Order: sequence, then C-alpha cells, then structure tokens
Amino acid sequence: MTDRFGRVFGDENDRAHRCGNCDSYRRLSRGSAAGLEVRVPDRENGGRFDE
Repeated sequence: MTDRFGRVFGDENDRAHRCGNCDSYRRLSRGSAAGLEVRVPDRENGGRFDE
C-alpha cells in the first residue's frame, strides 16, 4: 500500500489495517481500512461482515 492510501483510509497514525486485496472499496471507505468495524457486507471478497 502507498503512504497516501494510509493517510486517506488509515487510522489516526496513517496505518491501514486492510487493503483493496482483502476488502471492498465500499467497506474501506467506511472505515475498515482504519481498523473499524463496518456494518456493510463484503460480497466482493467472500462475504466478510463485521458487527
């Protein structure tokens, strides 16, 4: 992942916990890349669903 990806989608330390290879953009943009639980099912990558 790039530094920019971490700044845009990552946590308060610009650290991304998930990337586009392991989660959908829809979930990443709602906080999963920052390590947050997201109530959006990930149909693109095996049905991942955090609650």
